[in-house]
Amino acid sequence: MVGNKEQTDEWIAAITSYIRTNLSNDATMITAEDVAQLRSKTKDQEGPYKYEELMKSVPQILLPADDWKITASHSVPTRIGGRASPASAFNFEGWSTGGNQKKGMWFQIEFPEQMNISELHFNATPISRGWRPDAPPPLQTFPRGYVLEASMDGNTWKEIDKNKGNHADISIVFDSVNAKFLRITLLEDFGPQEDFEIPWSIRQMKIYGANNEKNL
Repeated sequence: MVGNKEQTDEWIAAITSYIRTNLSNDATMITAEDVAQLRSKTKDQEGPYKYEELMKSVPQILLPADDWKITASHSVPTRIGGRASPASAFNFEGWSTGGNQKKGMWFQIEFPEQMNISELHFNATPISRGWRPDAPPPLQTFPRGYVLEASMDGNTWKEIDKNKGNHADISIVFDSVNAKFLRITLLEDFGPQEDFEIPWSIRQMKIYGANNEKNL
């Protein structure tokens, strides 16, 4: 790509925001401040970036493997006859606490080796209450309040993000951390609504980062 050194921060922000939001993407907007910060960090770059160089700076999806230990405080099948386990959080079947969201419920991943983590995404599947036009709205199973923590030994934890969910698609992006354990814990109780339980669910979880070999 031809360089755009002569363009203003506002111009670059407008173009990148258009690309991120209009070309089959659903990303956030870029501000002029974001551009200025990146330009400051890369001011010593000479010449165009090479593909291999750029790819080293882009977080890669970490695919779950058999040696990942995935556990949870609560777990029930998400469908009749299902065999869902906490590991099902990474596929279309998904994982659920089953009962109402309660403070202290947790979902944890233990990696076989140290990983460098920078993003976590998942979908909290709404529970349908009927298909008729006058059916009540689906029950939303995203975490009402949560904390994401990382650990190297499973005993001492570092807080990465503390927030409240407000829609089915949860995206947590943060400064990269080295971790062997990653855990999400609920911070709030969320009782039934109209006699319906409101569980916490995770489906199609994706973790981005790099294993320790990629960081050498």
